[in-house]
Amino acid sequence: MIKIVLVTDENNIIGHSNLGDYFERASQWSKDKVAEIDKIFAGDNMVVGRTTLPLCSSYIPKYDDFYVLTQSPDKYSETNCDVTFTSDYMKLVEKYQDSKNTLIVGGGKATWEIFLPYAKEFIICLTYDESMGDIVFDDWTKLNTVLTKEEEWNGGKTQYYQVD
Repeated sequence: MIKIVLVTDENNIIGHSNLGDYFERASQWSKDKVAEIDKIFAGDNMVVGRTTLPLCSSYIPKYDDFYVLTQSPDKYSETNCDVTFTSDYMKLVEKYQDSKNTLIVGGGKATWEIFLPYAKEFIICLTYDESMGDIVFDDWTKLNTVLTKEEEWNGGKTQYYQVD
């Protein structure tokens, strides 16, 4: 199964085009938000984009397989032996779309857009604080989804959706 997991605010802001600003934003997240993020990113396998990789480096050991989408996999293949760099997202779709194993799609925007047509679940970590940033991702709201569960936590809520 392919599951998209994202952290956003009520304006659907997911990050900064300037990665330094994104790191600054993430460093100010509350303990409750970090705990919730750790919980919702649990799964068997994960894929992120090359730009998102530095934000997820601490998660790599938690997954059976950790993939990074990049147009130049050879350029990065030696940088981390625990990560598989690939440009062929369809191989991942074929491997996980109908599998019992879960592929968490952890971002960023371009990666979510690629996997959007294949996702069966979405988990949205929605913070009540307005996020600083200039990247918006709301494409998932146009899909036919059903809210299956919602959990409140200090500073936000987590929403679980199934694609209908």
